[in-house]
Amino acid sequence: MIKTKRDLLLLNFLADYGILSTKQIAHLFFTDVNIRTVLRRLRILEENKLIRRSGKLEANNEFLWLVTEKTGNDLGKKYLKLFCSKANIGHDCQLTSLRLILEKLGLVNHWISEHEIKGHIFSKYKMRDAKDKHIPDAIFDSEVAGYKVASAIELELTLKSKDRYKKIINQYLYKDDLHSVWYFVNSRSLLNALKDQFSKSYSSFSQVKIFFTLLSDLKTNGVNAKMIGLNSTSLIKNYFSSAIDSAHTNAHEVSTLTENMIDGNINLTSQNHTPNLESGFI
Repeated sequence: MIKTKRDLLLLNFLADYGILSTKQIAHLFFTDVNIRTVLRRLRILEENKLIRRSGKLEANNEFLWLVTEKTGNDLGKKYLKLFCSKANIGHDCQLTSLRLILEKLGLVNHWISEHEIKGHIFSKYKMRDAKDKHIPDAIFDSEVAGYKVASAIELELTLKSKDRYKKIINQYLYKDDLHSVWYFVNSRSLLNALKDQFSKSYSSFSQVKIFFTLLSDLKTNGVNAKMIGLNSTSLIKNYFSSAIDSAHTNAHEVSTLTENMIDGNINLTSQNHTPNLESGFI
């Protein structure tokens, strides 16, 4: 098949982000195009083994899509998300949405996805040692008080065991080049439970900051959403130097991003920024 410019942008984007739903793809790459036309093009890419389906969302039976190893080879991508378990489909789709929001708000300089972190860890350590390491949902570079810092992202939708959190906290507390761990949760009760777990185990010797934000607050208020710390609370716009402080930021359409991509004005990948990952986290 002959790949169009839009196909290539879509494949690069999907390889970087890991997973996208049909509606996310339509919103990003097929503005004002009938969804049947979108699905027709996706099926052509699927038939040519460039992308593949990875189940459906329970809420609306919407397909989710991944790139194939063939696409990774064609694009020269070393680390790809080639599989998503049924149990994680909803989480991973929401993580993509979260990334898009944070990028729209101007918070993200570079984003390193979970599948890329896993690839680096498993290539650096033996299988047994790698399995013992906690892998965040993502790491992103941003600016705080004018300085570039690295933060870990955790999208937490259900409460896990106390022992699990103790292990996670211990692995995070003394990361030399990690500025913060930012948890995004879907309920106030989950936020309070997580905050309680971290408060009990946190060490005053650690320089890593811990924040919690409600997904509903972020989606509704954008940069005016709260970052709730263990001892204080900030607004996103007051914490990150690069935050886009606009009353309409949270309502910006991702189609603006797509226009910039099609014009070739945006770098879609984070592969060039792995040195920060190597020195700061793994």
